[in-house]
Amino acid sequence: MNKIPTHHLKDHLIGINVERIDHPNPYNFKNLHRHNYFEVFLFQTGGGEQIIDFELIPIRDHSIYIVFPDQVHLMKRAPEANGFVLQFEADFAYSLHLLPLQNQAVKSFVIEAPSFKEFVKLVLDIEQNSKSVSSSKREIGINYLKIFFLKLYDQIHLPTYNQEDELSQFLHLIEQHFREEKKVDFYIKKMNISSKKINHLSKKHKGKTALTIIHDRLILEIKRKMAFEQLSIKEMAYDLHFDSPASFTAFVKKKTGETPSQLKYSLEQIHK
Repeated sequence: MNKIPTHHLKDHLIGINVERIDHPNPYNFKNLHRHNYFEVFLFQTGGGEQIIDFELIPIRDHSIYIVFPDQVHLMKRAPEANGFVLQFEADFAYSLHLLPLQNQAVKSFVIEAPSFKEFVKLVLDIEQNSKSVSSSKREIGINYLKIFFLKLYDQIHLPTYNQEDELSQFLHLIEQHFREEKKVDFYIKKMNISSKKINHLSKKHKGKTALTIIHDRLILEIKRKMAFEQLSIKEMAYDLHFDSPASFTAFVKKKTGETPSQLKYSLEQIHK
């Protein structure tokens, strides 16, 4: 598998951009790629499918898909599929309360038609204001972006967390340390919180234990490394701080049901 390219958001006044789904891309979007920014796809009419972090997802009518920075992405939309793509810099993650969505491989939502029209209207408002030379209008564009996500959280019954909240803090720490620290003890000591409480929050809001969240993030990183980097099993095990290639292989086998070689082959088949 060749190394997957990373694309950047350029030349936008406030780091926000809106395009039609069928806009001419400056890069080859028909091959696996990733971005250093967020992309939110709104499909008024569905058709086809897309790959987000190695999962094949059908494109449905009145649907919203969020692609986080560094996620593997490939669009295979049908000709009749249409809508908008909203792009914005990663720096907006905290102010938009995106941490509750962090650590999930796929973020896709089907919205009822009347509510979906409201999301489209907000995207058009973002587009109109974000491209203005007026600083006050650009600020309005940023606030429309915040309203977009607040309305989305309300639609999917997802509570918003501030950066300081414990679950968000836990997820943020995982992003910083999961390569080296694979046990819950490290995180609860860092946060001065009990394992009982962090597991309660994890199960309530994520539907899984704290340890599973850590392990899922690690498996996702392993998949990305298999896609992005030409590393041997030994190199990958060392890079992710496993005791040995054997312990790395055992972990992958336990979590995915496949050996690292089998997993890499499975990932290669997804986009063929």
